[in-house]
Amino acid sequence: MNEERKATCGEEEEALAEVEEGREPDIEELAAKAAKADEYLAALQRLQADFENYRKRTLAERQRVIDAAIAEVLQEFLPTLDHLEMALEAGEDGSLYQGVLMVCDQLKRTLESLGVRPIEAEGAEFDPRYHEAVSRVETEEHPENTVVRVLRKGYVYKERVLRPAMVEVAARPADEDRKEG
Repeated sequence: MNEERKATCGEEEEALAEVEEGREPDIEELAAKAAKADEYLAALQRLQADFENYRKRTLAERQRVIDAAIAEVLQEFLPTLDHLEMALEAGEDGSLYQGVLMVCDQLKRTLESLGVRPIEAEGAEFDPRYHEAVSRVETEEHPENTVVRVLRKGYVYKERVLRPAMVEVAARPADEDRKEG
């Protein structure tokens, strides 16, 4: 292709020399050269578009890999947060309690700043993408398939579930008539 370009440049110089000498250049020859130049331009534009698409795909894939690695690391912190929260529930108000509270709050803020957020579950409709049902509770207080109790918090990083919320889900009470039949 490089050789063709050199030949085309030489031909263009010859055509310019003909015009300067007062000779009329061959219109068909100039049209053919213009068409060839258009072909080269179109090929270059396609090449640029292909490269831009490749660059975008590569960046997107790189970001997916980074997000997956970050999600794995963040998952390792969740049990620590669970244990700190359990210690707070069991603890009494004192200096140890205050220290654990500060560490727990700092860990929550750090995770939040990294894009981790808790899954809001209690009172929400059961969603298997975000909730893991461990039991059904017969109740008339809540509509069927509503999360009535969260046993373990769930978390999301960006739109990726790090860990689903472990929940109890409302079920309609069994009718006495159905039990007899």
